[in-house]
Amino acid sequence: MKKNLLVLLSVLLLVVTMFVGCGESENTTPTKAPTTATATATIKPTEKVTAKPTQTPAGENTPSEEPTADETGTVTEGPEITSSPNPTEAPKKLKINYVQNGLVTLYQGNCNTAEGLDEDEWSWTDLSGSGNNLENLAVNDYLYFSKEGFYIESQVVHLPEPIVELINTGEFTLEFDLGDFDPTGTAWICFFQEWPKDQFSFFYNVSNQELQVKLGSNTRPKYKVSAENIANHKYAVTVSLKDKAAILYVDGVEVAKAGLNKAFTVEGLLIGHNAAQRCYTGTYESIRFYNRALTPAEVAQNAALETGVTFE
Repeated sequence: MKKNLLVLLSVLLLVVTMFVGCGESENTTPTKAPTTATATATIKPTEKVTAKPTQTPAGENTPSEEPTADETGTVTEGPEITSSPNPTEAPKKLKINYVQNGLVTLYQGNCNTAEGLDEDEWSWTDLSGSGNNLENLAVNDYLYFSKEGFYIESQVVHLPEPIVELINTGEFTLEFDLGDFDPTGTAWICFFQEWPKDQFSFFYNVSNQELQVKLGSNTRPKYKVSAENIANHKYAVTVSLKDKAAILYVDGVEVAKAGLNKAFTVEGLLIGHNAAQRCYTGTYESIRFYNRALTPAEVAQNAALETGVTFE
C-alpha cells in the first residue's frame, strides 16, 4: 500500500516538473541582439506583361520556319514549295488585213506557214485558204524565207494550176510587194512570166527603163521608171476583159492603162527567171491573186497597209 502511494506521488511530481519547464521555454527572450542586421526589402509584385502578337504588314512575306529536329536528332525540313507551271497560252489566230473579197491566193514572205515564219520550211502556204500552196521548194542560199520576205536569186518557182486557170479567165488582179531588188539581167527582168509561150508577163524592160505587163497581143500598160527606183514599192495590175481594160498601179496609184480586147491563154506561170538576160535578185514581201479586178480604192487600201498579216 505504501509502495503504491510512493509510485503515484513520483509520477505526479514528474508531470508537474515537465509542465513548468515548457512554460519557461516559451516566454524566454534572447539576452543578446544579433550582430548582423538583416535588411528586409519590400518587393512589390510586378505586373504581368502580355506580349501582343506582331502583325505582318500586308504584302510582306512571313519568314519561313527553320528546320526542326525530332527526338532522334533528325532534321525535319519544311514542306517543299514548287512553282506551278505557267498556263499554256492559247494559239493566236491569223488575221488577214488585205481586201478579202475575191482573194484566192495569198503568199506572205515573212509568214510562209499558217503559224508564222519558219525559215526551215520548204513550202509556202497559201494563207487565203484556197490551198494553192507551193510545195517542195528547194530552199538554199538562192531561195529562202526570212523576216524580210521571200528571197529569190536567179531562180524560178512554178505557180500551181488554179492560178494558171485564173489568168485564162481574163478577170483577175495580181499584186506584189517588192523589197530589195537588184536587176542582174541585161534585157527583161521577169517578175512573173507565162511559160512556155510568154503570153503573159509582168517585167521590167532594162533598155527602155519601163515597167510593162504583157497580155497576149493586146496593148501593154507601160510605166517609165529607172531600175534604181524599182525596189521597195507595191505593184498591182487589174485585168478585165469585161471592162476591156488593164490598169497598172504603183503604191496604190494608177500609172498606166491599156485597152484589152482579145483573150489570151497561158499554159504555165513562173515567179522569177533563171536566164542570164532576165534574172534578178529580189525579196517578195507579199504576192496576191484575186479572181476579179479590184477597184482603184481597193488597190489603194491594200497598198496603204503596213502589215498585211497579223496574229491576234
